[in-house]
Amino acid sequence: MDTPKWGQAFNTGGQPVPPTDTAVQGSGRQTPVQEEDALFTRDDYPFEEPEQAPELRSERSESLYSRSEPFWNRVYEMPREGEEYPRDPNYWNHPDVLDDDRILLVESGRRGDKLKKYLGSGVVRKALIVLAILLVIGIALYSTIFQVRQITVVGNTTVPAEEIIRLSGLRSGMNTMTISEDDVSRRIENNRYLRCSLVDVKWNSVSLHVSERVPVVYINHNGMLVMLDNRGWVLEESLDTDQRFDNLIFVTGFSVRRCVLGQAISLSGSSQMSAYTQILVELKAMKGLDMIEELDLSSMDSIYLETRDGFYIRMGDDDRIHEKLRAMMITREKVIEMGYARGTIDVTDPEKPTYTPEGLL
Repeated sequence: MDTPKWGQAFNTGGQPVPPTDTAVQGSGRQTPVQEEDALFTRDDYPFEEPEQAPELRSERSESLYSRSEPFWNRVYEMPREGEEYPRDPNYWNHPDVLDDDRILLVESGRRGDKLKKYLGSGVVRKALIVLAILLVIGIALYSTIFQVRQITVVGNTTVPAEEIIRLSGLRSGMNTMTISEDDVSRRIENNRYLRCSLVDVKWNSVSLHVSERVPVVYINHNGMLVMLDNRGWVLEESLDTDQRFDNLIFVTGFSVRRCVLGQAISLSGSSQMSAYTQILVELKAMKGLDMIEELDLSSMDSIYLETRDGFYIRMGDDDRIHEKLRAMMITREKVIEMGYARGTIDVTDPEKPTYTPEGLL
């Protein structure tokens, strides 16, 4: 069977129909093949592969099947409403997706191109950036620039600076980028007499800001004398319950739940601890700690103070503690100036304090 050619008709038996004579008509066109004798015509296959139709090679691009050509990504559009000219035929629909670096080179067999196909060319650039960042961090951590050359201590009075530095664990030559302020503070406060308020780390120096805890009050607890600071930190213990201190305030009425050396005391009532701290902090600010001998917190509605020179201070509840202590200080000075000694000062109403001499209660 002969190879069929385009434009050749076939009959129902599959045999080619011989070409008929053409007649030139008025229009100048050839007479078409009769439809009843033809199953396929040239109009059914308007294009042919170049291998079967060599005459079409010159009309096709050599890069017709290459997806890397910009031809496939160009957008040709008519002018939009309000626009005078159409968009540039080189305009890309999706620049982020159709970037030249992201076009898949499907015909390439090289490993680098295959890796680029699956990962994209930006992976190498990102990896280099990450490596550069790690290099900078490594230089910062191990460079001699960020090394401790000076350690200073601020706020100490009795504990030597050398002892505080030893407790902190810091030493010259340490890398300042690896210092943990919380760890340093915790190591310093292992000494129950020290409180670390700030660890100031600079690029080549460290400054330790501390305050020293000192006994301010003492209490009787489980057959022992326990010394506390003005915030309830347990500093010392003694079995001599008959001992009295001229420079400490004796506190009564505490409902102690836990009392451990080197820790803050725990009370059953939160109001007791709040009143205790406020009173002692205010007295310290007013420089009045030395004049108070006893603090009675047995009843939170009727708080009492006793001075070393024999004055009883009735404060009432724990409201407006600052105003009450200020009124107590002023009233006591006025009473002493008037020649009175001993008695009761009532500052339940701090705006109207009263004084009752001893023996007239």
